[in-house]
Amino acid sequence: MNLTRQPLRGTALVLAVGGLAGCSVLADSLPYEHHLPTRKTDVASVEILAKYPAKTYVEVAKVEARATTVWVSWDTLHDALRQEAARIGADAIVHLRPADQPDDRFVVTGLDWFDFLLKPPRHVTGIAIRYL
Repeated sequence: MNLTRQPLRGTALVLAVGGLAGCSVLADSLPYEHHLPTRKTDVASVEILAKYPAKTYVEVAKVEARATTVWVSWDTLHDALRQEAARIGADAIVHLRPADQPDDRFVVTGLDWFDFLLKPPRHVTGIAIRYL
């Protein structure tokens, strides 16, 4: 019996599960046609605004983040939106849908753990803007 292989199986399992947990949000953007120079902004500086700002701006793209598992929080989705907006050079995200963090729990069977697994993954969209 070779005992050196058993720890490797556990390590492979941890790496596989850890890899799946790291890929739980997909973020993408649909750029609009504009003629601004390309740039990247800092993720921490990208704001999520409740309404369009009074400043002059241009809409750069529609951004969206989609959870691939039911365990992804709204904050994680918003962070993914900020990262995608920063990648395309946006300063803020407006017209967020859903606008807040709704309670998306629902009851089908009455068994909380089972109903949680039936919940559809979360999806957030917004409009990325750049200040002029």
